[in-house]
Amino acid sequence: EKPDLCLFLGDANPTLAAIAAAKANVKVAHIEGGMRSFDWRMPEEKNRIIVDHISDYLYVYTHRYKEHLLLEGIPENKVFVVGNPIVDIVNLYRDRAAAESSVLQRLGLTKGSYILATLHRQENVDDSEVLAGLIQGLAMTGEALEMPVYYPMSYRTENRLAESRIGLPDTIIKTPPIGFIDFLKAEQDAALIVSDSGTVQEEACILQVPCVVARLSTERPETLEVGGCMLTGTEPDDIVRAAQQLVNADRNWQ
Repeated sequence: EKPDLCLFLGDANPTLAAIAAAKANVKVAHIEGGMRSFDWRMPEEKNRIIVDHISDYLYVYTHRYKEHLLLEGIPENKVFVVGNPIVDIVNLYRDRAAAESSVLQRLGLTKGSYILATLHRQENVDDSEVLAGLIQGLAMTGEALEMPVYYPMSYRTENRLAESRIGLPDTIIKTPPIGFIDFLKAEQDAALIVSDSGTVQEEACILQVPCVVARLSTERPETLEVGGCMLTGTEPDDIVRAAQQLVNADRNWQ
């Protein structure tokens, strides 16, 4: 096609098509550049670094992300601090989600009285011991807060649970993955979110919903610094302690 520019967003494997573009001397732009978890176990961390270093234009969300790139030797004239487009997307669709989605009625859930969970990262769900601990942590959190846990589960996680013969307790409501409008509704009406997703961390902060980050590292430290999220690792007791602390905290972060 010989385009003037190939534009990539994020750190999933499809962004590695940037390599083909760069080799064909097509200019590459990367939205979400400069994020670093400094956790080499994560395939996404490798993808970020590769794409950032072959990009001609890097659109980064915060000045910290710009600093990461400058410290890695990327020229400053390639880097533009543009803010986070997830803020725009959430604010554009949150009212529509509140008005149109019937996901809570379908599941018999009420606003402010359930926990929303998403766990899918490779370093979490591909390790059967870690995955069993995370499921235990969700069950214990639901029991401690006396709330059901709603888990729209990715197919990857569902397959790993079946392979490892890990059962789900009755307090966890599992459904197949849901669309963005339904998920945004589930996020904004939850009492608490437990997730290993970077984007969910951002959305939770924007929606003023506390989020337990069940991972060992995060590339979005701003969500921790404002107080909306807490990084716990994957041990069940740590997840429960963070959940109890966050669910009762003031939701006044900016």
